[in-house]
Amino acid sequence: MTEAEIGTTFYMYTPSRPNGVIVQSGETPKMLANGFNANKNTHIIIHGYNSNSQGSSFLDLYDAFIDVEGANVFAVDWRGGANVANYNKARQNIRIVGNQAAIFAENLGQSFSKIHFAGHSLGAHTSGYAGEALKNKGYTLLRITGLDPAGPGFSGESNSACRLDPSDADFVDNIHTDDNMYGSPTDMGHVDFYPNGGANQPGCTVDIASCSHSKVKEYYTESIRATSCKFTSYECSSWANYDADKCTTCGGITGCCNYMGYWATQSCSGKRYVKTNGSPQYCIS
Repeated sequence: MTEAEIGTTFYMYTPSRPNGVIVQSGETPKMLANGFNANKNTHIIIHGYNSNSQGSSFLDLYDAFIDVEGANVFAVDWRGGANVANYNKARQNIRIVGNQAAIFAENLGQSFSKIHFAGHSLGAHTSGYAGEALKNKGYTLLRITGLDPAGPGFSGESNSACRLDPSDADFVDNIHTDDNMYGSPTDMGHVDFYPNGGANQPGCTVDIASCSHSKVKEYYTESIRATSCKFTSYECSSWANYDADKCTTCGGITGCCNYMGYWATQSCSGKRYVKTNGSPQYCIS
């Protein structure tokens, strides 16, 4: 599909514009007039297949960033290229969208040490393509978060240039919630979290795969607002061993625990597990 057919639109959300305003790449005066602050963190959020940027779970995510950080949030809406019957066509479109998002980020004129991309499903790989495009120009994103990165067409892909991978940003973290259907069981970051084993999330009783694939957005939003309970995750040789309470300390190979979600750090890398509740509060204290 062409850029015109995909029709990528950028929505900006700030403390003074919490309901959002459409902006164009490089439209700095309009952004400044609507609250863009280059001294604040910027989060660029990209939706996945058969979706758009205006669903309630995404709007909750934007609100969390604004409430907690007073951040700049940009939603990349590529519904024209995502809501197509052929998944593979949508998969091909994300190269175009990733490049558009990279140009948009560059035109912000902001330090890349303040720019974070987060993508759900195909949006995770779109974020990876954006990071790769920026690196080819000599820039490096602060962070990319993959929210249940899409599996079909990407799982087991040996060519890291064809999917999200740790080289796409200074820090790449992923949360896998549906790794046996729409998501992926392939580790693609510096740290990969597998809540509840990575599939069949608690509370999902109808259309379990789709529900589990979407649940990651709720986990992530809760993590942003977290104060006392921060989804502490543990290193373990397998989910079975973790589920059997064989990995309940912060020792192990790396000697530390990590928080799943927004407060994750690169210092505790690798594959990690955590249990959640089936409804909010998802974090188990």
